[in-house]
Order: sequence, then C-alpha cells, then structure tokens
Amino acid sequence: MLDPIGQLNLYVILATMVITTLLYFALRRWLFTPYIAVLDERQTRLDAGRERLAQAEEIRQQAVWDVASIEAGARAKAEAVEHEALEASEAYRKRTMDEAIRDVDGLLAQGRAEIAEARGHETERVRSEAITCVTVACNRLLGQGDPLIVESAVDRAIDRLG
Repeated sequence: MLDPIGQLNLYVILATMVITTLLYFALRRWLFTPYIAVLDERQTRLDAGRERLAQAEEIRQQAVWDVASIEAGARAKAEAVEHEALEASEAYRKRTMDEAIRDVDGLLAQGRAEIAEARGHETERVRSEAITCVTVACNRLLGQGDPLIVESAVDRAIDRLG
C-alpha cells in the first residue's frame, strides 16, 4: 500500500520553498517594480496632460467671457451713440449703428478666431506629448510600437475627450 506521507521529502519541500521565494524576489525586483514604475510615469503624464487640457479649457472659457464682456461693452457704447444720433438725426443714427455693429462683429470674429487658434495649438501640443508618452510606453513594454497605431490611438482618445 502506498504511503503518501512517508514519500514526502523535507529537503525537497524546503528547496522548493527557497527557490520559489528567490524567484518571487527576483521577479519583483527586475520585472514587477520597473513595470509598475513605467505605469506610474505614464499615469503621471496622462494626469499632467489632462490638467493642461483643463487649463486650456479654463483659458478658452475665460476668453469666451472676455468676448461677451467686450461685446457687452461695445453694445453699450453703440446704444449711447444711438441715443445721441436720435437727437441729432435719423440718418446719423443709422450710420453710427451700422458702424458699431460691424465693429462688434469684427471683434467677435477676431475673438473666436483667436480662441480657435489657441485651442488648435493646445490640442496639437497635447496630441504630440500623448504620442510621445504612448510611444515610450510601447517601446518599454513591447520593445517597439507601430507609430501609425500609436497616432491612431491617441487621435481616438483626443476625439473622445474633445
């Protein structure tokens, strides 16, 4: 009859435990720790990119408020001019209002163009940094990443966020 307990060899069990423990510490030091460091660095860069994107959104919102303030100021000025023009003559009033509206439209168009340009530059900068970050992560994790796939993935992520 087989005696499984009698077949246990204490030296084999101890050797297995020591080898397993050594393998655990070796993997932890040379594989798990660097891998987690890369993931932490990537997360830090992503958080920084998101923070810059939030700052850009705040700047854009402030610019929208500034445009509204400029527009409100221009409209108030146009109304004051309109009041004077009504007293002087109907023709003068019409000419002054048309000029004020053109000025407001020009300022509004200029403000919108500046906002669009700033947002485009910021989006392109964030895209470039994200591509660099993802490429570094792919290179460290996979050896080498396909630049077209990285750019496509980053573009999709930016499209989802924006």
